[in-house]
Amino acid sequence: MRAAMIKGILLSLVLAVVLGGCLNLNLRQVLPEIKIYDLNASSFESTPCSKPLAEVGLVSILSVDLFNTKEVVFKAKDGQITYGKHQKWVDLPRNMLRTMFMQEAQKACLSVALPPYGMNAPPYAVRFTILSFTLLEGSHKAEFVLGYDISVKGHSHSGVIIKHEDVSHLGNKQAGASNKQEFQEGVMQSLQHASEQAMQEALSLIKNTIEAQVID
Repeated sequence: MRAAMIKGILLSLVLAVVLGGCLNLNLRQVLPEIKIYDLNASSFESTPCSKPLAEVGLVSILSVDLFNTKEVVFKAKDGQITYGKHQKWVDLPRNMLRTMFMQEAQKACLSVALPPYGMNAPPYAVRFTILSFTLLEGSHKAEFVLGYDISVKGHSHSGVIIKHEDVSHLGNKQAGASNKQEFQEGVMQSLQHASEQAMQEALSLIKNTIEAQVID
């Protein structure tokens, strides 16, 4: 009888291992593959500058709550919000945008200072707010809207930069696997490009403001 009990226990253990393996395999088959993306598709490059044009203080980068997430936000014509199932950002958009600002500023021969500044605060400062960072499903366009406030020696002016970018691959999300993957990659590329274009425009505004101040 004891031998029968031991045999039963061993059989139960074997079944548990086999069923556990099947369960893990089924979960891997059911759960969608999630690709992780960085907002900065390019890398830091050495830029030949005789000397930095000026030092700019990056005071803050804020984001409205809806876009303060690693999820990729899709917005329908009726305002319905959904999230991408197969792709995510590696970090919060505001954090990735900070890196992008420093990267693009280096290319523009600008030096960036981050708080706390200590006794010597930079004479030029900028604040950003992410107002929209989404894929507009009706038009298949990436939308990136960036609010900015540029401060120059106590005087500031603010505005909004709006960028739209067509999705590179307009495959239908409901289509075959190949078109689906192309659409997903196109979404991320268009969001990356729209945000990069907005940041380059912001830096151009900063440089123009600084140069105008120097002339005055």
